[in-house]
Amino acid sequence: MVWWLFKKKKEHPYLNLLKQMEEGLIHSFGLIKKDVGAITKKLDHHDNHIKEIHKRLEALETIKIVKEELSEEKPEIKETLPIAATSTQGKQLVWEDLTEVQQSLFWRLGTLQIESNQPWISTKYLSEELYPDKDYKSVRSMISDYINILSDYGLLKKTRKGRQTYTTLSKKGIKFFDKNKQKKLLQVLEREE
Repeated sequence: MVWWLFKKKKEHPYLNLLKQMEEGLIHSFGLIKKDVGAITKKLDHHDNHIKEIHKRLEALETIKIVKEELSEEKPEIKETLPIAATSTQGKQLVWEDLTEVQQSLFWRLGTLQIESNQPWISTKYLSEELYPDKDYKSVRSMISDYINILSDYGLLKKTRKGRQTYTTLSKKGIKFFDKNKQKKLLQVLEREE
């Protein structure tokens, strides 16, 4: 009479199938979640890698631009020209003995003379062109020393007008430029005479 309390209930035939389907779906969604997490991680890694590549490219482009600007300012020295000059003390100068800054100062002076069509360029203006981010007082003595070295070898001439020092290329210095620039520089220097 109370046997029905202990009687095992009959399961519905579809109930077991539903449980299996539920477990299969839970397992499948777990795998999908895991795959989506792995894909997201890879995408983040690739995004960071692409950002790093962009930074490197920007740095290379900046270097390329600076290099092009410097090459525009520094014309090639012709092989047929003598690459040595003699100082007033009789010392021989080999062009490669000059520092890059001294060479830059020399090329920039010639370029400024052509651009401004002025034979004399103030030392202050020249230093501002070479070091736009620095105060003139902080680079004045260095620029003056470089001008003196180039002047000793006869590549430049300098003069003082009041409190300003002015510099110009000498005819000996002009020979280090290519023919086109030599012609322009000679025209600028003739304005002085």
